[in-house]
Amino acid sequence: MKNISILLMILLLFTGCSLKFSDDPDHADSKGDDVHYHAGLFIHVDDVRQDYSAFEYMAVKPCSGGETRPVDLTDVTERIHLHDQVGHVAHIHAPSVTWRELFESLEIEELFDIGLTTAYRDRELDMDLIDTTIRPYETANFFFGVTSSTDTMIDIVSRKEIEEIEAQLESCGS
Repeated sequence: MKNISILLMILLLFTGCSLKFSDDPDHADSKGDDVHYHAGLFIHVDDVRQDYSAFEYMAVKPCSGGETRPVDLTDVTERIHLHDQVGHVAHIHAPSVTWRELFESLEIEELFDIGLTTAYRDRELDMDLIDTTIRPYETANFFFGVTSSTDTMIDIVSRKEIEEIEAQLESCGS
Protein backbone atom coordinates (compact mmCIF):
# COMPACT_ATOMS: atom_id res chain seq x y z
CA MET A 1 0.00 0.00 0.00
CA LYS A 2 2.89 2.34 0.82
CA ASN A 3 4.41 1.73 -2.63
CA ILE A 4 1.13 2.67 -4.31
CA SER A 5 0.98 5.92 -2.33
CA ILE A 6 4.53 6.81 -3.35
CA LEU A 7 3.78 5.95 -6.98
CA LEU A 8 0.67 8.16 -6.93
CA MET A 9 2.64 11.05 -5.41
CA ILE A 10 5.30 10.76 -8.13
CA LEU A 11 2.63 10.61 -10.82
CA LEU A 12 0.94 13.73 -9.43
CA LEU A 13 4.28 15.53 -9.29
CA PHE A 14 5.02 14.81 -12.96
CA THR A 15 1.49 15.75 -13.98
CA GLY A 16 1.81 19.07 -12.17
CA CYS A 17 5.15 19.80 -13.83
CA SER A 18 3.79 19.08 -17.29
CA LEU A 19 0.80 21.35 -16.66
CA LYS A 20 3.09 24.14 -15.49
CA PHE A 21 5.21 23.96 -18.62
CA SER A 22 2.30 23.63 -21.05
CA ASP A 23 1.64 27.42 -20.86
CA ASP A 24 5.33 28.32 -20.95
CA PRO A 25 6.53 29.08 -24.50
CA ASP A 26 10.06 27.92 -23.66
CA HIS A 27 8.86 24.50 -22.52
CA ALA A 28 6.19 23.76 -25.11
CA ASP A 29 6.20 20.91 -27.59
CA SER A 30 9.45 21.19 -29.58
CA LYS A 31 7.54 20.49 -32.80
CA GLY A 32 5.43 23.59 -32.22
CA ASP A 33 2.17 21.62 -32.13
CA ASP A 34 1.15 22.95 -28.71
CA VAL A 35 2.50 26.49 -29.06
CA HIS A 36 0.17 29.31 -29.99
CA TYR A 37 0.18 32.68 -28.30
CA HIS A 38 0.13 36.37 -29.21
CA ALA A 39 2.01 39.54 -28.34
CA GLY A 40 1.71 43.19 -29.31
CA LEU A 41 4.30 45.28 -31.10
CA PHE A 42 4.98 48.73 -32.47
CA ILE A 43 7.92 49.68 -34.67
CA HIS A 44 8.99 53.30 -35.07
CA VAL A 45 11.46 54.66 -37.64
CA ASP A 46 12.65 58.25 -37.27
CA ASP A 47 9.79 59.01 -34.87
CA VAL A 48 7.12 57.58 -37.21
CA ARG A 49 5.14 54.50 -36.21
CA GLN A 50 5.26 51.97 -39.03
CA ASP A 51 2.13 50.26 -40.32
CA TYR A 52 2.53 46.53 -40.99
CA SER A 53 -1.14 45.80 -41.65
CA ALA A 54 -0.69 45.71 -45.44
CA PHE A 55 -1.27 42.43 -47.25
CA GLU A 56 2.45 42.11 -48.10
CA TYR A 57 3.25 41.56 -44.39
CA MET A 58 0.53 39.02 -43.74
CA ALA A 59 0.87 35.25 -43.51
CA VAL A 60 -1.92 33.88 -45.65
CA LYS A 61 -2.87 30.28 -44.97
CA PRO A 62 -6.12 28.61 -45.98
CA CYS A 63 -8.47 27.78 -43.14
CA SER A 64 -8.44 24.04 -42.61
CA GLY A 65 -11.98 23.80 -41.25
CA GLY A 66 -10.82 23.30 -37.68
CA GLU A 67 -8.19 20.68 -38.50
CA THR A 68 -4.70 21.40 -37.26
CA ARG A 69 -1.69 20.94 -39.47
CA PRO A 70 1.91 20.45 -38.41
CA VAL A 71 4.04 23.57 -38.12
CA ASP A 72 7.28 23.58 -40.11
CA LEU A 73 9.67 25.09 -37.56
CA THR A 74 12.40 25.45 -40.17
CA ASP A 75 10.33 28.25 -41.77
CA VAL A 76 10.49 31.50 -39.78
CA THR A 77 7.12 32.57 -41.22
CA GLU A 78 5.57 29.49 -39.61
CA ARG A 79 7.17 30.23 -36.22
CA ILE A 80 6.02 33.86 -36.06
CA HIS A 81 3.89 36.03 -38.31
CA LEU A 82 1.11 38.57 -38.65
CA HIS A 83 -2.24 37.98 -40.32
CA ASP A 84 -5.75 39.25 -41.01
CA GLN A 85 -4.50 42.82 -41.61
CA VAL A 86 -3.64 43.17 -37.92
CA GLY A 87 -0.17 44.68 -38.04
CA HIS A 88 0.37 45.13 -34.30
CA VAL A 89 -0.20 41.59 -32.96
CA ALA A 90 2.30 38.81 -33.61
CA HIS A 91 1.22 35.16 -33.72
CA ILE A 92 3.80 32.78 -32.27
CA HIS A 93 3.73 29.04 -33.05
CA ALA A 94 7.06 27.75 -31.73
CA PRO A 95 8.99 27.69 -28.46
CA SER A 96 11.64 30.32 -27.74
CA VAL A 97 10.79 32.66 -30.64
CA THR A 98 12.49 36.07 -30.49
CA TRP A 99 11.43 39.47 -31.80
CA ARG A 100 14.34 39.36 -34.27
CA GLU A 101 12.62 36.39 -35.92
CA LEU A 102 9.54 38.54 -36.54
CA PHE A 103 11.72 41.05 -38.38
CA GLU A 104 13.02 38.14 -40.50
CA SER A 105 9.50 36.83 -41.07
CA LEU A 106 8.33 40.26 -42.25
CA GLU A 107 11.53 40.70 -44.30
CA ILE A 108 12.33 44.04 -42.62
CA GLU A 109 15.80 43.22 -41.32
CA GLU A 110 17.13 46.29 -43.17
CA LEU A 111 15.87 48.35 -40.23
CA PHE A 112 18.92 47.13 -38.31
CA ASP A 113 21.08 49.03 -40.85
CA ILE A 114 19.41 52.23 -39.64
CA GLY A 115 20.21 51.27 -36.06
CA LEU A 116 18.04 50.17 -33.16
CA THR A 117 17.95 53.18 -30.83
CA THR A 118 15.81 51.88 -27.99
CA ALA A 119 13.47 49.00 -27.17
CA TYR A 120 10.79 48.68 -24.53
CA ARG A 121 8.99 45.64 -23.13
CA ASP A 122 5.71 46.74 -21.59
CA ARG A 123 7.00 50.31 -21.07
CA GLU A 124 10.26 49.13 -19.49
CA LEU A 125 13.53 49.87 -21.29
CA ASP A 126 15.08 46.59 -22.49
CA MET A 127 17.92 46.98 -24.96
CA ASP A 128 18.28 43.17 -25.25
CA LEU A 129 14.61 42.72 -26.15
CA ILE A 130 15.21 42.02 -29.85
CA ASP A 131 16.99 38.75 -29.01
CA THR A 132 14.88 37.60 -26.07
CA THR A 133 12.02 35.11 -26.13
CA ILE A 134 8.63 36.70 -26.69
CA ARG A 135 6.25 36.36 -23.76
CA PRO A 136 2.51 35.90 -24.22
CA TYR A 137 0.55 39.18 -24.15
CA GLU A 138 3.58 41.44 -23.81
CA THR A 139 4.02 44.52 -26.00
CA ALA A 140 7.31 45.46 -27.61
CA ASN A 141 8.15 48.94 -28.87
CA PHE A 142 11.20 49.25 -31.12
CA PHE A 143 12.70 52.60 -32.13
CA PHE A 144 15.08 52.87 -35.08
CA GLY A 145 16.99 55.90 -36.31
CA VAL A 146 16.32 59.37 -34.97
CA THR A 147 14.11 59.42 -31.89
CA SER A 148 13.15 62.59 -30.09
CA SER A 149 10.99 61.41 -27.19
CA THR A 150 10.27 57.72 -26.93
CA ASP A 151 8.40 58.20 -23.64
CA THR A 152 5.44 59.81 -25.39
CA MET A 153 5.38 57.28 -28.25
CA ILE A 154 5.44 54.03 -26.27
CA ASP A 155 2.14 52.24 -26.66
CA ILE A 156 0.67 49.03 -25.29
CA VAL A 157 -1.61 46.49 -26.90
CA SER A 158 -3.80 45.52 -23.98
CA ARG A 159 -4.34 41.90 -23.06
CA LYS A 160 -8.07 42.52 -23.66
CA GLU A 161 -7.41 43.67 -27.24
CA ILE A 162 -5.17 40.67 -27.93
CA GLU A 163 -7.81 38.34 -26.49
CA GLU A 164 -10.46 39.95 -28.74
CA ILE A 165 -8.21 39.31 -31.75
CA GLU A 166 -7.67 35.74 -30.57
CA ALA A 167 -11.44 35.21 -30.34
CA GLN A 168 -11.90 36.39 -33.94
CA LEU A 169 -9.25 33.96 -35.12
CA GLU A 170 -10.34 30.88 -33.13
CA SER A 171 -12.43 29.51 -35.97
CA CYS A 172 -9.34 29.17 -38.14
CA GLY A 173 -6.85 28.05 -35.49
CA SER A 174 -4.42 30.86 -36.25
